[in-house]
Amino acid sequence: MKKPKKILLVIFILSFGRGTGVYAQLYTLSKLPELHQLAKTDSIEKINFCASQIFHQLINSYRRRFNQDTLAWDDLLWLTCRNHNTWQHENGVLSHHEKPGTPFFCGENPRDRYLFTTNQQGKHQWSGENTLYNYSRSGKTILEIATTMANYAFKQWAESPGHNINMLSSTHKVHGTAFTLSSGGRVYATDLFASNRVGNIPTKFFATQVQTHSAIDTLGLVQHKQQKNCKPNLKQLDTDLTNQLYALHTNSKSPNVTAKNKALEKASEKHAAYMSHRKILSHNETKNNQNFFAETFEKRVIKSSHGWFYLKQRKYILSEEITYLEATSGDVDMNKLAVTIQQKLDEQYNVQDPKTKLGYGISLKRSKNKLCIYVTRLSLSKRI
Repeated sequence: MKKPKKILLVIFILSFGRGTGVYAQLYTLSKLPELHQLAKTDSIEKINFCASQIFHQLINSYRRRFNQDTLAWDDLLWLTCRNHNTWQHENGVLSHHEKPGTPFFCGENPRDRYLFTTNQQGKHQWSGENTLYNYSRSGKTILEIATTMANYAFKQWAESPGHNINMLSSTHKVHGTAFTLSSGGRVYATDLFASNRVGNIPTKFFATQVQTHSAIDTLGLVQHKQQKNCKPNLKQLDTDLTNQLYALHTNSKSPNVTAKNKALEKASEKHAAYMSHRKILSHNETKNNQNFFAETFEKRVIKSSHGWFYLKQRKYILSEEITYLEATSGDVDMNKLAVTIQQKLDEQYNVQDPKTKLGYGISLKRSKNKLCIYVTRLSLSKRI
């Protein structure tokens, strides 16, 4: 009887680290343009960038509630965090300290990693770092996934005493937060803080550009009844919707709401028009662009109030919330639309004090059979 032939089974495994593929590489200052391009063309990078922007808005809204200055954004701090995410992901560890000789090592501590990223040119003094990993990937669209990642990270850090202190520390003046989503669904996030606002390398929050490419076609679509050949008057619709929002705030059917503030309304209207024209969601405006009014929402309120807010801003807490929705360009249910807008704004900051002054700004644009709705809300309350 012949012996059975031995079968040699050979399995070839093509490996790209732990699931990050071509993104498992370190980036420095000179490679920022390359990341710009990835943010426009790659869906994973769109999610990562968008999550960073959303988290930036969340942490600043959180700091304002505790009377802390908002944090400026720095690309190179963000890039340092991205490199550290790569190291943590590829080595399967969560740590503030990297081990020399390990894959994708770029510095033992945050300072060394920052100098590596900036080619030894960075001038920021790091003042804190938060890190985490979780499995928060959830959603069907780029924005839904990014929003879940940002919210989950914010909650995770806020519920940890040490990390929460970092998020609210008055020492911090600038930061950068990076998210890294792997093909396996694991999310790494790092937030690096610095104590001085101005370095010698000009930076800009270019994650806003990702919002331009991804958010417009992925934000939640609000469905309403549509009538053929029915195109609402946008100016009248704008007025009706604004009045409905003021009315919702006081649980009143009357549009004459005492919480309305003219300066806040003007600043909000100007910013909504700016976002609508540029098709972006951002708290900041850039000079030399059409409909530019002022760089930050604080400056927009100061300009709208003819300097009043500048003189008394220490007595008040100012908050800005922005959102974008789409509705079918037909018979729009004004009440449902207003409720949806308010819910989206309240997810960022829920105005509960009836004495808070408000200013809504809405800019509507018609695109084929839908309405593109950009909304800004400014709220002003006295410090306790």
